[in-house]
Amino acid sequence: MIYDVHPGDNFYQQIQTLQAGDEVVVHAGTYTSPGFVAVTWPGTPSAPIVIHAAPGEKVILQGTFAQNLINIDGSYFTFDGFEITGASHGLRLHAVDHATISNNTIHDVGDVGISCNFEPNNCDHVS
Repeated sequence: MIYDVHPGDNFYQQIQTLQAGDEVVVHAGTYTSPGFVAVTWPGTPSAPIVIHAAPGEKVILQGTFAQNLINIDGSYFTFDGFEITGASHGLRLHAVDHATISNNTIHDVGDVGISCNFEPNNCDHVS
């Protein structure tokens, strides 16, 4: 299923319910985090999950320093084309494999942009 997300839509709620083969196209605007957001993206080799900014559009994901922007578990997903700002960790990867995180700009976060050190989980095949 392809989901188009526009300003005023709940981006963070939308990404919490994704299934293998889903695509989320996020349109220009600023999407402010509601606080703690944790997702599990169960993509497969033949049906990956893709979350990306609409081509040529500037999408800002705004967090709060009290929380990571998104805590992610999952397999076979792509997260592409976002500006991430104002969170503790931008993206906190837990148990993740076969993920592509590309074309994102991460700045003004309280700690690190992307972390992958949540023991005992690990990250495998992340590019």
